[in-house]
Amino acid sequence: GLTASPTFFGLIPGFLGYSRFRHAVTPSLSYNFAPKADVGDAFLAAVGITRQGYLGSLAQNAISLGLATNLEGKVRSPRDTNPESARKVKLLTLNFSSLNYDFERARKTGRAISGLTNPTWGYSARSDLLPNVDFQVDYSLFEGNPESDTARFSPFRTRVSAGFSINQRSNPFAILTRLFGRAVPANTIPSAEVVDPDTTRHD
Repeated sequence: GLTASPTFFGLIPGFLGYSRFRHAVTPSLSYNFAPKADVGDAFLAAVGITRQGYLGSLAQNAISLGLATNLEGKVRSPRDTNPESARKVKLLTLNFSSLNYDFERARKTGRAISGLTNPTWGYSARSDLLPNVDFQVDYSLFEGNPESDTARFSPFRTRVSAGFSINQRSNPFAILTRLFGRAVPANTIPSAEVVDPDTTRHD
Protein backbone atom coordinates (compact mmCIF):
# COMPACT_ATOMS: atom_id res chain seq x y z
CA GLY A 1 0.00 0.00 0.00
CA LEU A 2 0.92 3.65 -0.51
CA THR A 3 -0.34 6.67 1.43
CA ALA A 4 -0.04 10.45 0.93
CA SER A 5 -1.42 13.15 3.22
CA PRO A 6 -0.38 16.68 2.15
CA THR A 7 -1.63 19.87 3.80
CA PHE A 8 -2.71 22.91 1.78
CA PHE A 9 -3.35 26.20 3.52
CA GLY A 10 -4.11 29.84 2.81
CA LEU A 11 -3.96 33.03 4.88
CA ILE A 12 -6.97 35.35 5.08
CA PRO A 13 -6.97 38.96 6.42
CA GLY A 14 -8.54 39.22 9.88
CA PHE A 15 -11.47 41.13 11.38
CA LEU A 16 -13.47 41.24 14.65
CA GLY A 17 -10.35 41.23 16.82
CA TYR A 18 -8.49 38.61 14.76
CA SER A 19 -5.28 39.75 13.07
CA ARG A 20 -5.31 36.88 10.58
CA PHE A 21 -7.06 33.63 9.66
CA ARG A 22 -5.42 30.43 8.46
CA HIS A 23 -7.42 27.82 6.55
CA ALA A 24 -5.82 24.39 6.21
CA VAL A 25 -7.11 21.44 4.18
CA THR A 26 -5.54 17.98 4.64
CA PRO A 27 -6.69 15.27 2.22
CA SER A 28 -5.45 11.72 2.79
CA LEU A 29 -5.14 9.41 -0.20
CA SER A 30 -4.04 5.79 -0.05
CA TYR A 31 -3.80 2.89 -2.50
CA ASN A 32 -3.92 -0.78 -1.45
CA PHE A 33 -3.49 -4.00 -3.36
CA ALA A 34 -4.05 -7.55 -2.08
CA PRO A 35 -4.33 -10.85 -3.95
CA LYS A 36 -7.46 -12.97 -4.11
CA ALA A 37 -8.32 -14.72 -0.82
CA ASP A 38 -9.77 -18.15 -0.09
CA VAL A 39 -12.63 -17.69 2.38
CA GLY A 40 -13.85 -20.89 3.99
CA ASP A 41 -17.49 -22.00 4.17
CA ALA A 42 -17.31 -22.10 7.98
CA PHE A 43 -16.54 -18.38 8.12
CA LEU A 44 -19.33 -17.54 5.68
CA ALA A 45 -21.80 -19.59 7.71
CA ALA A 46 -20.68 -17.90 10.95
CA VAL A 47 -21.41 -14.41 9.56
CA GLY A 48 -24.61 -15.49 7.80
CA ILE A 49 -23.41 -15.02 4.21
CA THR A 50 -23.69 -17.46 1.30
CA ARG A 51 -20.88 -17.97 -1.20
CA GLN A 52 -23.10 -16.96 -4.10
CA GLY A 53 -22.67 -13.24 -4.70
CA TYR A 54 -20.01 -12.88 -1.96
CA LEU A 55 -17.40 -10.23 -2.90
CA GLY A 56 -15.06 -10.39 0.09
CA SER A 57 -12.73 -12.97 -1.45
CA LEU A 58 -11.92 -10.91 -4.55
CA ALA A 59 -8.50 -9.38 -5.11
CA GLN A 60 -8.28 -5.86 -3.72
CA ASN A 61 -7.34 -2.93 -5.95
CA ALA A 62 -8.60 -0.01 -3.94
CA ILE A 63 -8.12 3.65 -3.14
CA SER A 64 -9.19 5.47 0.02
CA LEU A 65 -9.88 9.20 0.36
CA GLY A 66 -10.33 11.14 3.59
CA LEU A 67 -10.45 14.85 4.40
CA ALA A 68 -9.82 17.16 7.35
CA THR A 69 -10.12 20.94 7.36
CA ASN A 70 -9.37 23.53 10.00
CA LEU A 71 -10.05 27.29 10.19
CA GLU A 72 -7.83 29.03 12.73
CA GLY A 73 -7.78 32.65 13.91
CA LYS A 74 -4.85 34.54 15.42
CA VAL A 75 -5.70 36.89 18.31
CA ARG A 76 -3.13 39.44 19.48
CA SER A 77 -3.46 41.81 22.42
CA PRO A 78 -3.22 45.51 21.41
CA ARG A 79 -0.64 45.97 24.17
CA ASP A 80 1.64 43.22 22.82
CA THR A 81 4.20 44.37 20.24
CA ASN A 82 5.43 40.85 19.46
CA PRO A 83 3.37 39.42 16.55
CA GLU A 84 4.61 35.89 17.26
CA SER A 85 3.01 35.84 20.71
CA ALA A 86 -0.53 35.92 19.34
CA ARG A 87 -2.97 33.33 20.65
CA LYS A 88 -4.38 30.88 18.10
CA VAL A 89 -8.06 29.90 18.21
CA LYS A 90 -9.44 26.96 16.23
CA LEU A 91 -12.68 28.42 14.93
CA LEU A 92 -13.92 25.31 13.13
CA THR A 93 -12.43 21.85 12.68
CA LEU A 94 -14.16 19.33 10.40
CA ASN A 95 -13.11 15.70 10.02
CA PHE A 96 -14.68 13.48 7.36
CA SER A 97 -14.32 9.70 7.52
CA SER A 98 -12.62 7.98 4.60
CA LEU A 99 -14.39 6.63 1.53
CA ASN A 100 -12.96 3.43 0.04
CA TYR A 101 -13.39 2.42 -3.59
CA ASP A 102 -12.36 -0.98 -4.98
CA PHE A 103 -11.91 -1.09 -8.77
CA GLU A 104 -11.76 -4.89 -8.84
CA ARG A 105 -15.11 -5.19 -7.10
CA ALA A 106 -16.71 -2.70 -9.50
CA ARG A 107 -15.29 -4.65 -12.48
CA LYS A 108 -16.57 -7.97 -11.15
CA THR A 109 -20.14 -6.78 -10.57
CA GLY A 110 -20.35 -4.49 -13.59
CA ARG A 111 -21.79 -1.72 -11.41
CA ALA A 112 -19.65 1.34 -10.66
CA ILE A 113 -21.36 2.07 -7.32
CA SER A 114 -20.60 -1.41 -5.98
CA GLY A 115 -16.92 -0.44 -5.88
CA LEU A 116 -17.71 1.68 -2.83
CA THR A 117 -16.91 -0.63 0.09
CA ASN A 118 -17.82 1.56 3.08
CA PRO A 119 -20.89 0.41 4.99
CA THR A 120 -20.98 3.79 6.80
CA TRP A 121 -19.69 7.36 6.46
CA GLY A 122 -19.75 10.40 8.72
CA TYR A 123 -18.19 13.65 9.85
CA SER A 124 -17.47 15.48 13.10
CA ALA A 125 -17.10 19.15 14.05
CA ARG A 126 -15.37 21.01 16.89
CA SER A 127 -14.59 24.65 17.72
CA ASP A 128 -12.63 26.46 20.43
CA LEU A 129 -15.48 28.99 20.48
CA LEU A 130 -17.61 26.22 22.00
CA PRO A 131 -15.13 24.42 24.26
CA ASN A 132 -15.84 20.78 25.07
CA VAL A 133 -18.61 20.60 22.45
CA ASP A 134 -18.52 17.68 20.01
CA PHE A 135 -20.92 17.30 17.09
CA GLN A 136 -21.10 14.18 14.92
CA VAL A 137 -23.30 12.90 12.07
CA ASP A 138 -23.22 9.32 10.73
CA TYR A 139 -24.79 7.76 7.64
CA SER A 140 -25.40 4.20 6.50
CA LEU A 141 -24.62 3.93 2.80
CA PHE A 142 -26.15 0.61 1.77
CA GLU A 143 -29.26 -1.45 2.12
CA GLY A 144 -27.79 -4.86 2.86
CA ASN A 145 -24.20 -6.01 3.30
CA PRO A 146 -21.81 -4.20 0.88
CA GLU A 147 -19.79 -7.43 0.60
CA SER A 148 -22.71 -8.92 -1.32
CA ASP A 149 -23.54 -8.06 -4.93
CA THR A 150 -27.20 -7.64 -3.92
CA ALA A 151 -26.53 -4.62 -1.68
CA ARG A 152 -28.27 -1.46 -2.88
CA PHE A 153 -26.72 2.01 -2.49
CA SER A 154 -29.24 3.92 -0.40
CA PRO A 155 -27.66 6.47 2.02
CA PHE A 156 -29.64 7.48 5.09
CA ARG A 157 -28.72 9.26 8.28
CA THR A 158 -28.40 6.94 11.26
CA ARG A 159 -27.17 9.23 14.03
CA VAL A 160 -26.85 12.87 15.04
CA SER A 161 -25.05 13.36 18.33
CA ALA A 162 -23.79 16.31 20.34
CA GLY A 163 -22.10 16.43 23.70
CA PHE A 164 -21.04 19.41 25.80
CA SER A 165 -19.97 20.46 29.27
CA ILE A 166 -20.03 23.81 31.09
CA ASN A 167 -17.47 24.51 33.78
CA GLN A 168 -15.07 27.23 34.96
CA ARG A 169 -13.15 27.21 31.69
CA SER A 170 -16.04 26.76 29.24
CA ASN A 171 -19.21 28.77 29.78
CA PRO A 172 -21.44 31.14 27.77
CA PHE A 173 -19.62 34.27 28.99
CA ALA A 174 -16.25 32.90 27.89
CA ILE A 175 -17.69 31.82 24.53
CA LEU A 176 -18.98 35.31 23.73
CA THR A 177 -15.71 37.00 24.63
CA ARG A 178 -13.69 34.48 22.59
CA LEU A 179 -16.01 35.12 19.65
CA PHE A 180 -14.82 38.73 19.54
CA GLY A 181 -11.20 37.82 20.20
CA ARG A 182 -10.91 39.17 23.74
CA ALA A 183 -9.50 37.78 26.95
CA VAL A 184 -11.94 36.22 29.39
CA PRO A 185 -12.19 38.19 32.68
CA ALA A 186 -11.82 35.91 35.68
CA ASN A 187 -14.77 37.44 37.54
CA THR A 188 -17.22 36.49 34.74
CA ILE A 189 -16.58 32.78 35.10
CA PRO A 190 -19.15 30.93 37.23
CA SER A 191 -17.99 28.05 39.38
CA ALA A 192 -20.91 25.71 38.73
CA GLU A 193 -20.43 22.77 36.40
CA VAL A 194 -23.14 21.15 34.31
CA VAL A 195 -22.42 18.09 32.19
CA ASP A 196 -24.78 16.50 29.68
CA PRO A 197 -23.42 12.94 29.47
CA ASP A 198 -25.57 11.73 26.61
CA THR A 199 -27.22 13.91 24.00
CA THR A 200 -27.38 11.27 21.27
CA ARG A 201 -30.47 11.53 19.09
CA HIS A 202 -31.53 8.92 16.53
CA ASP A 203 -33.56 9.73 13.46
